[in-house]
Amino acid sequence: MKKPISTKKKQVKSTKSETDIKKITNSAAEEAANKKALNIRILDLRKVTTFADYFIICSGTSDVHCQSICTGIEKKLKNYNIEKLGVEGYTHGKWILLDYGALIIHIFHDYVRDIYDLEGFWKGTPSKRFELK
Repeated sequence: MKKPISTKKKQVKSTKSETDIKKITNSAAEEAANKKALNIRILDLRKVTTFADYFIICSGTSDVHCQSICTGIEKKLKNYNIEKLGVEGYTHGKWILLDYGALIIHIFHDYVRDIYDLEGFWKGTPSKRFELK
């Protein structure tokens, strides 16, 4: 039986300050960039929903590339001593979702990203393109 998907912002939100959440979000986006993720975007959802504060949305070029991005982010976020609430889609690698409570990370193949168009769904929310400095 599958574990139900959590709609609570319990891990990052309840144990970390707003500054910590931003730092963790930027660190995860930086790791995605280090793994050569494409078109990295950070969406700020704090004013429009209660289930997450931030989304990171990025793309990989293959199943293995998406899995590598995911694994890199997981290892990086272990340094922040936060619990991963769930991961979905890793086996197939087309759309991988990492749930850290207030931070949810979506790693897509480009064509799958175009189909689901999360950026379009959340248009009107503040977002920024992330690039390494």
